[in-house]
Amino acid sequence: MLSTALQKNPHGLGLIDRSLQPRVGQVAKQFCVNLDMFESPPDFVRFVESGWPDFVLIDSDIMGNPCELCQLARSRNPLVKVLIVAYFWSEREEALRCCADVILHR
Repeated sequence: MLSTALQKNPHGLGLIDRSLQPRVGQVAKQFCVNLDMFESPPDFVRFVESGWPDFVLIDSDIMGNPCELCQLARSRNPLVKVLIVAYFWSEREEALRCCADVILHR
């Protein structure tokens, strides 16, 4: 018997640059997750505050300090998983590692 977590499709919120959204959407479908994507930080924050996402995916190029969004998401749901998309040469890598569960390199 499948666990409850495996029986439902996880729901996530993404703060993703518009140019990356089509590819990220394809990957989300392959993993059978529901992902609502936003390009505007205020829109993303509004949905994080009003919902209970299973995970958040943050493009570090859009958000100056994604760690603030990590803290916000965890204040709403302590079990939320935080994934951050960053360049390999990001100067903020160490700070991102302190707040994210996973860092995905472009």
